[in-house]
Amino acid sequence: MDRGRESQDCPRYLKDPVGLADLAEETGSSPGLILEWAKQALEGLEESFSRETHRQRKVLHREILEKEDRIRKLESVVRELSTENLTLKKKPGALSQEPTSPRKRRRRS
Repeated sequence: MDRGRESQDCPRYLKDPVGLADLAEETGSSPGLILEWAKQALEGLEESFSRETHRQRKVLHREILEKEDRIRKLESVVRELSTENLTLKKKPGALSQEPTSPRKRRRRS
C-alpha cells in the first residue's frame, strides 16, 4: 500500500463532498482501495477513542475509590465525635456547668 497516497486521498474522501469515482479518477487510485483506506482510517479512529475512553474510565474509577475512602474516614470521625458527645452528656454536670459570671459594673453616681 502506498502510505503517501493513502494519507492524502483518504482524508479528502472522508471530509470533502467529492464522489468516490471522481476522486479515484483524479488520483489514479481504485475506488475499492480508497474505500479500504477510509475503512482503516475509521477503524483507527474508533480504536483511538476506545483507548481514550478506557483511560478515562480508569481515572474515574480511581477517583471514586479515593472519594469512597475519604467518606469512610469522615464517617469514622463522625462516629467518634458522636460517641464522645454522648459520653459527655451522660456525665453529671459535664455540660451543664455555668460559666463564671462576669464582674458586675459599678454604678457611677
